[in-house]
Amino acid sequence: MVIAKQPVLADYGREVRSAINQLPPDVSRNLLAEYREPQPQLVAQLEEAIITRELAIENAAQEVNLDQQWLQSANARRMDEVGLSADDDWNSPAP
Repeated sequence: MVIAKQPVLADYGREVRSAINQLPPDVSRNLLAEYREPQPQLVAQLEEAIITRELAIENAAQEVNLDQQWLQSANARRMDEVGLSADDDWNSPAP
């Protein structure tokens, strides 16, 4: 019976690890450190971390609170390897 459920348990474990990896490091450490019923403070930290992440994702999707000047300046400054290294002395031939 346990052998038949191993693929399901492996998938579940991957989903749990993925969810834990999305939490702030201190929250995930506290969560994994407790192998008993979680303290109310830990539950509150988890809820806050999840809500903060979800709000950030929603705001980004709706372009709310985005710094438009920062977004636009990437094109003007050529934010790629060539543009970022143009002023680097190491990339200029020696005289």
